[in-house]
Amino acid sequence: MAVLALGLVVAGCHPQQTPASSNANAVDAAKGEGESYPAGVSGLNYSTYGIASFSITDAEGRTGGGSSVYPSKGGAKSPGESGEMCCVIVPSKWHEGMSVTVQWERDTHPFDEKDRSGDQWLKAIAKVPPYKRVAHGFWVRFLPDDRIVVQVNDQDLYIPDPLKDESLYVAQGVLDDEANKAMQAARERDAQAAEEYRKQLREQDAQAQKQRENK
Repeated sequence: MAVLALGLVVAGCHPQQTPASSNANAVDAAKGEGESYPAGVSGLNYSTYGIASFSITDAEGRTGGGSSVYPSKGGAKSPGESGEMCCVIVPSKWHEGMSVTVQWERDTHPFDEKDRSGDQWLKAIAKVPPYKRVAHGFWVRFLPDDRIVVQVNDQDLYIPDPLKDESLYVAQGVLDDEANKAMQAARERDAQAAEEYRKQLREQDAQAQKQRENK
C-alpha cells in the first residue's frame, strides 16, 4: 500500500522495525547516498477539523509518525500544531523521486467522545520536495479539503516557512477503505464488550438483591 521511493526510510513506532542506525546503514549501502539522519515527525493543521493521529509508512511497511493535531484557529496564520514524535530516517542529500505515504485520521467532531461519526481515515502519496540539509525534522502540513504536503525542514526555524512552490507538492487525500473498515470493526467489538460488561453488572446486582431478600 505504501510507496517510499529512493531513500527515505521510516523508523520508530513499529514493533517489528529495525533500529534507526540499521535503517540508515541499509540506505547507505543500497543507494550510495552518503549519511542519513533521524528526523522527528511533526504536523501543522490548516484545516477546520482535528487530526486524531497520523503516520508515515515506507514500502516495507515500517511506520513512524505523528500525534494528534488541533484544528486551525483561523487560517494560515494560526495552524494547529502537534508534538514531535519519532522518526523518519532522511538521506542527507535529496534526490528525484522521493515520496512517502501519509495516513491520517480526520476528526470532524473533535473532543466529542460521544459522537465519533466524524472519524475517517485518509491516505495520500506525497512527493518529498527538495531540501539542502536535515535541520529540524520532517513536517506534514494538513491543508483544507483533505490535502497534504510534506517537507524536510532545512531552515534555521524550528517550524519551517511554507515552500514557495508548495502547490507543486500538494497531494490529495482519499478515503482509506481498509483502515475505515478496521476502525468500524473495532468500534463494534468495543460496543459488544461494553454491553457484555453491563450485562454482567446487571446480573451481579440482581444476585446481590436476591441474597438480601432471602436473609
